[in-house]
Amino acid sequence: MDLWESIEELSFYRPRRGLAKAWDALDRPASFPARPWAVLASCHRRTGDLTGAHRWWLRARRSSAGDSLAQADLALRRVAILDDLARRVEAERLARLALDVFADAESPRRYLDLPTLAHVVAQRGRTAEAADLLEQAWPHVPRDGRRHHLSLVANLALCRARLGDTEELDRLLDDAAAVLAGAESGVIGRFDWLAAEALFATGDVEAAAERLGLASDRMAADGLYPDAALAAIDLMEVRLRQGCGQGVHRASGRVFSALTRIDDRPLEAALKSLLEDVARRAVTLDGLDATRREIRSHL
Repeated sequence: MDLWESIEELSFYRPRRGLAKAWDALDRPASFPARPWAVLASCHRRTGDLTGAHRWWLRARRSSAGDSLAQADLALRRVAILDDLARRVEAERLARLALDVFADAESPRRYLDLPTLAHVVAQRGRTAEAADLLEQAWPHVPRDGRRHHLSLVANLALCRARLGDTEELDRLLDDAAAVLAGAESGVIGRFDWLAAEALFATGDVEAAAERLGLASDRMAADGLYPDAALAAIDLMEVRLRQGCGQGVHRASGRVFSALTRIDDRPLEAALKSLLEDVARRAVTLDGLDATRREIRSHL
């Protein structure tokens, strides 16, 4: 994995840290001249700064003249921005054009980036078509627990859940679990977090809640405290929607355990507010969303 790929991998999980690394590395060599600016654009997008993402994407485009593969790479980054803006007709058209370029060049990215197109297609309501695209990618994406693999698993699991194909969903989750058996605790925890979302889509709320608890515990064990707290807040939401006050209280203990390990005053204030709500039995969905936003702003 080269420097810029490692920054991309970092920003997938830790957007702000990835952004800082990208800025520090701007004078370092890259596989094509536009790549530093392209990675910077993607890092800005993952922090929620779509204006900054577009600005650096334009800077990257100026550096990619005459390089069709670089332009295809930039097109797919633009697709992600358009998807965030809910401009999905345009996003789908651009994604197909970019993947055609990679296919003509026999680049492995014709498969690695199929989940980008599939996600847009699924968002447009064509779940079965999205699943077919992801199945095309499956034999060609390394099963290594990294972002391309986890993105593929997450998207395909959601499609299978929404299609009611529980047998295929179970096979997929079992396969991914086997691949990740020897991985770090935090990687397995992230997989549990993804699996929970798919299980929710099948209506199996208790199985999903169990996965969220596992995800929080495993990510905390690996020092991924913000992610552990976010998974526990998801579990609090589940129990709140069920009207289970004891479940909300138990899940809040995981949030407290994770966030008290982070030396950050704004997060301390957010935690104090959340725990006061728990003590007063006044936890609300809006309050949980506010705490999520505060945590994510520090990732």
